[in-house]
Amino acid sequence: MKIIIFPNWSNALASSGLHPAKIKSHQIAIRWYLSFLKASREPATVESARRFIDTAVEERRPEAWMVERWKEGIRWFFVNAPIRKPRKPAMNAGSRQPRQVQTAPEQKIGEPAPPTASGNETDLKSAAEWMVETRRVIRIRHHALDTENSYMNWVERFLDFHRHCAPESLGDEHVRGFLDKLAVEGEITASTQRGALNAIVFLLREVMGKELGDFSDYKRAKVAKNLPVVLSRDETDRLLAAFPERYRLMAKLQYGTGMRVKELCRLRIKDLDFDRGQITVRKAKGEKDRIVGLPESLAPALRAQVEFARSIHERDREKKLPGVEMPSALARKLGRAGEKFVWFWVWPARRTSRDPRSGIIRRHHQLPRPYQKTVSRVSEQVRITKRVTSHVLRHSFATHLLEAGVDIRTVQDLLGHTSLETTQRYLHVLKKPGKTLPSPLNLVA
Repeated sequence: MKIIIFPNWSNALASSGLHPAKIKSHQIAIRWYLSFLKASREPATVESARRFIDTAVEERRPEAWMVERWKEGIRWFFVNAPIRKPRKPAMNAGSRQPRQVQTAPEQKIGEPAPPTASGNETDLKSAAEWMVETRRVIRIRHHALDTENSYMNWVERFLDFHRHCAPESLGDEHVRGFLDKLAVEGEITASTQRGALNAIVFLLREVMGKELGDFSDYKRAKVAKNLPVVLSRDETDRLLAAFPERYRLMAKLQYGTGMRVKELCRLRIKDLDFDRGQITVRKAKGEKDRIVGLPESLAPALRAQVEFARSIHERDREKKLPGVEMPSALARKLGRAGEKFVWFWVWPARRTSRDPRSGIIRRHHQLPRPYQKTVSRVSEQVRITKRVTSHVLRHSFATHLLEAGVDIRTVQDLLGHTSLETTQRYLHVLKKPGKTLPSPLNLVA
């Protein structure tokens, strides 16, 4: 399969001599296709073009003439591309001459791929092909979408850093060189460097099947010891009171339970237990479940939110939309359970959208980003002179509980921390009643 590289397609199309209306139509189709490739992190190949057309047809339900117009634009892109990069040929043992590899014949976009005979597994793969294989293995292992995006970003940067080497030749020295570069010139944090290391090891060990040696002598980024930003009780009250109606309950629940923002957005109806006053946080950081308290003062508003979610769920069922996304293999085990209300989101999104993995058009939960932007904007409106993010509400939850005399191990369990050391950092920002930090200006002569 050949990979198409056409960076100056826009200029070539503008000077192609086609009718202006045809140029405009081709531009729309090609830009849409390139956006699809960027989102899915795939190279421009006939196979990815066919997937794009299939996805576009499923999303838009267009008429036949419109589909043909999209295909025509992408055909122009493929036909006029100056670079067609084939798969790298494998080398015969003991010989400098590349062995001839039989490539599959080109097929037209929109037509089914012809059957092919199984090729030699020793054929070298390009970096783009290893990217596709990495994504496939990640999804087989049922990693979270955020983990997939992070791994794919670091794998792409690692392969690009060693772009003059065949991916199959990469080993311990290449890993060490990349990590050293990040620590010395990238000025990254230790946690970011660990994330890069995890992604690269996954590529080499889990995807390529390599046995790695000892490369623990790489230059390590400095571990930052930052204190958490915490709001006072007065600042918290002012912030929550100023929230717009749409996000006020979410903000109060996050402060009242200490949930992470993604845990908050992914709550399902079945996770709320009003009778016992509990909320079950499922598959949190480290794939762990935990129980947090359901604030009694928020129970009426949460019941109203559940009824609002029910109205959206019933409307989706009337339209016969696919059910919500199910965790791991439950979609296969429980059949159509995703259509049941107990699995529905507490905070459903206003509009349906395409699932980034399956391509299914369905109702997702409220995305964290709009809520996070609202937190920052409202903090500026009420003139809080601290850098306030949604995570600050979690910090404030833990600190205010410790100030009220709650046992630190209880706070550890509520936050879902694996190590007590992580929770102990809140002890450094506690405000002890009747005490202030010493200063010579406060001393009376």
